[in-house]
Amino acid sequence: MKDVPTGDHHRRHVSRSIRSTAVSGSRCPPPLTRGATYRLTLKGKDGRIKDTSGNELGVAQDPKTSVVIGDAATDVSLEFIARDNPIEVLTSFKLQARPDYPGGALRDLAQSGNLAFVSALDAGLLVYDLSDPDALQKDKRRKKQPDPYSVVPARWINPIDGHLMSGASGYDQYWAVTTDQHNRVFAAGFLSTLASVRIFKIEDFVKAHNDATAPCAEA
Repeated sequence: MKDVPTGDHHRRHVSRSIRSTAVSGSRCPPPLTRGATYRLTLKGKDGRIKDTSGNELGVAQDPKTSVVIGDAATDVSLEFIARDNPIEVLTSFKLQARPDYPGGALRDLAQSGNLAFVSALDAGLLVYDLSDPDALQKDKRRKKQPDPYSVVPARWINPIDGHLMSGASGYDQYWAVTTDQHNRVFAAGFLSTLASVRIFKIEDFVKAHNDATAPCAEA
């Protein structure tokens, strides 16, 4: 995997330089054990993790003089605890495709990785990122429901004038959704005269989240 430019920074593929081990001594299993404590150690002392300028972890050099700034290369350890509350409700909110459309209700639910796909009837196909708890919290001060990670719109009807709202398209209602091991999403819905299944790629929902102008194209 090559470096991926992101503005003024670069993300580097460092999987081969990282080893995850449970603090209790056992290897980090997939999935993580509920309630267990894990430590992620980035090995800087052996020089395998460097930035795009060649600086080792914990080391920075003056670009003009090449003089090392700060201490020598160091290991960096991060600890986290896997959540141990399979029953406890983390949050609750009303499904809402957009703030100005009140319709929609949960009809079916599917998950792939950290993304939850919700067929929400006339609200459309709504996607939520389960790895970001803060994004699933209601804004009580503004009385605002969480925004979906990305959305496949339905034929949103303005409750005031009965006209289609901007961005409305596709099914009248989404009734069912499922995913498969090939990173595809299958969504079933109804129009006034027919029912059909649409197929999407999960990567399209990620693109739509990162670029609001990118549609969730069918596979």
